[in-house]
Amino acid sequence: MPAAGAHDGRRGLKPTPQAFGALEGLQIKGVGVQPVTEFDALTGGGEGALQVHVPAQGLQIDGFVVLDDQGAEVARWHLQDHWVPTATHPRHGVDVTHSNAISVQDGVALVSIRHLSTVVAIRADPTAKDFGTVLWRLGGYGVDAVWGSDFTLLDATGGSGSFQEQHHAMLLPDGRLSLFDNRIASDADSRALEIELDTGAGTATIVEDYPLPSHCHFQGGSFRTASGHAVTTCAPRGLVYEFAPGTDTISWQTRITCASGSSGVVPRMIPVE
Repeated sequence: MPAAGAHDGRRGLKPTPQAFGALEGLQIKGVGVQPVTEFDALTGGGEGALQVHVPAQGLQIDGFVVLDDQGAEVARWHLQDHWVPTATHPRHGVDVTHSNAISVQDGVALVSIRHLSTVVAIRADPTAKDFGTVLWRLGGYGVDAVWGSDFTLLDATGGSGSFQEQHHAMLLPDGRLSLFDNRIASDADSRALEIELDTGAGTATIVEDYPLPSHCHFQGGSFRTASGHAVTTCAPRGLVYEFAPGTDTISWQTRITCASGSSGVVPRMIPVE
């Protein structure tokens, strides 16, 4: 998808002026569209998804547009068609949702809505009759998840589970949901999670927990190597940790530095092999 920027093997996209320029001046239900320049997109097909902020009643909530291979918009989805907040966020004011990641697989978009501590699955195939349908919502922290949740979140012991203000939500090849749990409000050490979804039972169970030895207040991610190792990034500290599958022991770690750079932040470390 050249118009949306460079991509790796999984079509990780980078925003470009051309991609954002297509949104300028458009109107949705009489309110202006304000493109955001910070997002993370992974797509698995011919169309790409791009996040936008859509103001609603003076509050910022999100949506995405679907672009064809030439960068032309073919469809869009916005949260205000499904849920509209009635108050500012208790910690983040007018930035009520702050979606920070989107991945597309088999015509379904997985969107990480950070300030709601929620991951949502949406029918994203623009040719589908049910385009835009919300397939499920997973809330990770009750106070934040005001849009609701279609699952009861459990930890590995069957007790109540949680995640808060997560980043980098995506589905793994085995169908598990992977995300980076920043754990903002608790100020606890951050972690990477794998969650098994049972739509029939309505349960989401944390089956893998990769704990980092530090709290990562913003950004962060967790990719997998070809052998299934979790490569997890603590963005604000520039630290990267690797975990073998099924263990909570760090098998390798490094700090990314750049003597001539202006920032030590490393949002993602992507394994290539």
